[in-house]
Amino acid sequence: MKREIIDNKEFIVFNDGNIKVRFSTALNNVNYKKEDEEGKKNLENLKEIFKVDKVVYVNQTHSSDFIDATGEEFKGDRDCDSLVTKDKNTLIGVFTADCVPVIAYDKEKEVIAAIHSGWKGTYNKIARKTCEYMKEKYGCENIKVIIGPHVRQCCYEVSEDLAEKFSEEFGKDVCNGRMLNLEKCVEIQLKGIVKKENITSTRICTYCEEEVKMHSYRQDQEKAGRLFSSIFID
Repeated sequence: MKREIIDNKEFIVFNDGNIKVRFSTALNNVNYKKEDEEGKKNLENLKEIFKVDKVVYVNQTHSSDFIDATGEEFKGDRDCDSLVTKDKNTLIGVFTADCVPVIAYDKEKEVIAAIHSGWKGTYNKIARKTCEYMKEKYGCENIKVIIGPHVRQCCYEVSEDLAEKFSEEFGKDVCNGRMLNLEKCVEIQLKGIVKKENITSTRICTYCEEEVKMHSYRQDQEKAGRLFSSIFID
């Protein structure tokens, strides 16, 4: 896993040809919360940092809805939790502070997606719905997925009712008592759409990671900043 610092901002970096994936960290307390002036400024600065024409994001609502942003012009004023685009030099991304950021792309078809998969979106299979759309709309047959930093099973305790709900939907292996494995739920829902060998994970827990600084809502509640997980076609 490669990390790089640009303009005092740290990113976890994945490159696959002209597909560029960037997961922000909380080094230097950098925050991308779009409701804050600092967050708005940091989001706008990404255009210069990554040399892209646009930075596109949405108003996340813990839904399983997605938008095809190809050819669209908007910024934070559309309600959904997943973005798809074929536009080059357009950075699309999602905000998280414990939820699962899922980045998907087909290098050959040059189609990319950024998905916010909280427990509601994970249960309602937002990652699968997005990847199915990529396949049906653009003929993506070789989708690759990178699962970014989120609260992992080691630190994600849920209610007995929620643990039971997920176990019934995804199988008993996704829970260890009340400790829920959202990453495994994402992997399970992608079966038949994304090959197992095409799924990569940063394996970083936002709650207990010590080496890489993260934002965590469970840790800091309303004071928590936001990470920004993004992808663009160079």
